[in-house]
Amino acid sequence: MNDILSNFDRDTGSAFGSLLNDVVRLSYVLHLVLVFPLLFFSLRINVDELLFPKSSHLSSDAHRFTLLTAALLGSIYLGSVLFPSIWTLFQFIGLTTAVCISLIFPAALVLRVFMERQKLLDRNPCGIRIFMERRELLDRNP
Repeated sequence: MNDILSNFDRDTGSAFGSLLNDVVRLSYVLHLVLVFPLLFFSLRINVDELLFPKSSHLSSDAHRFTLLTAALLGSIYLGSVLFPSIWTLFQFIGLTTAVCISLIFPAALVLRVFMERQKLLDRNPCGIRIFMERRELLDRNP
């Protein structure tokens, strides 16, 4: 079902069925009310670091804080209107996660290790560089 809460609209036939359904629905609401600000805080900090890596901390710039918060909340609300079925979003996220785990993350890790090794070779004096390249050749040909 597209609506998780629709599972709790049936009468179970017990004396406390409707009360239990109401308690479960309220617990979902309470969970969302308490968890969303925590997730949104980390999202806002990470998006700020991604978009403005050289600028000051987000708490010191009220204008940037307000604009970033409004843009993120607007995009979240727009996404919730554009995707009325949560299963469509789950399928998209699952597909994206599978591609990232199998292809993107390993390639990014290899590139990062390669670039850091290149930086190390570029920083070292000539003698150490020759030693490291010689050791690399010996590692390739045992």
